Amino acid sequence: MRATAEKDQELAAQIALIEQKYPRNEKGSRILHLLHPVTLFEQQTPVSEVHFRAVRTKDVRDFPVDPKSIAMGNLLDIATRIWDQPAALMDKLHGEDRAAVLELSGFLLGNFLGIGVGP
Repeated sequence: MRATAEKDQELAAQIALIEQKYPRNEKGSRILHLLHPVTLFEQQTPVSEVHFRAVRTKDVRDFPVDPKSIAMGNLLDIATRIWDQPAALMDKLHGEDRAAVLELSGFLLGNFLGIGVGP
């Protein structure tokens, strides 16, 4: 019983951290503020935030079933399917922003697969 209570507390803390770091917009998407804004193509204004929607079945159709065969590219591909920017933005991200993308998209993917936590 004690282990379950501790695990529940840990999961609640993880949810609170995600809620704080990546708030929701009016549509319910999570917002990631880039530490290093990126200019794509001929845009005048750099992209400074990215919005992530919930994962859907269509986003994971080609996702490996065996956890040992999952590569970083698989996770980055899922991220580009659930954000509101062109996939080309991913290749221009700085390391800190890429890590945040993986954290948030991993959280959303875990919720979809039933192995994550939170809303």
